[in-house]
Amino acid sequence: MELEVIAQLVTGIATLVVAIVLLLQLRKQNHELDLQHQDSMREFNFQENQTLGDFFIEMMKDPVLAELYLRGSEDWNNLKGKIEKFRYRSLYNQQLNMLIFRWNNRDKLRNYEDSNSISAAKMLLSTPGQAVMYKFYARRRIAYYEGMRELWDKVYQDIWNENLENVSVPQVMSFTQFHDEK
Repeated sequence: MELEVIAQLVTGIATLVVAIVLLLQLRKQNHELDLQHQDSMREFNFQENQTLGDFFIEMMKDPVLAELYLRGSEDWNNLKGKIEKFRYRSLYNQQLNMLIFRWNNRDKLRNYEDSNSISAAKMLLSTPGQAVMYKFYARRRIAYYEGMRELWDKVYQDIWNENLENVSVPQVMSFTQFHDEK
């Protein structure tokens, strides 16, 4: 009988030791995964900043594109024809895509604060042409991201003194259709 009890005790202790070893391995593995995640987020931040930098460098290299962006930002009505509207809308959307990604990952990014989101909104709402882009195109897109449209609507109201709360969000519109077409 004593041998049976000793055998059960040894088996129990061995099982406990195995469980502890597995727990320690799991903790180590989780720590390594956290480090890998931090590295990937750091790499993402670098690539995102590089992409944004490349975007503006390419625009500066192409005087026609830079001029189009400046004219469109100054006033949507400065754009002549569908091709210019399409190009300006595409440029705006490039920037918006980067900001949407940052919004979606703000809890994972180091040193990301609410002020970053407000500054980003101001960056893409500060001129009359950008305000048109937001009101008629971007506002629908960012509605899918919790809290983003509410923040941007507030920034828009602060800049343009227009409350968009009762302005309906435009229906899906192809990139070749524009709000001011008849």
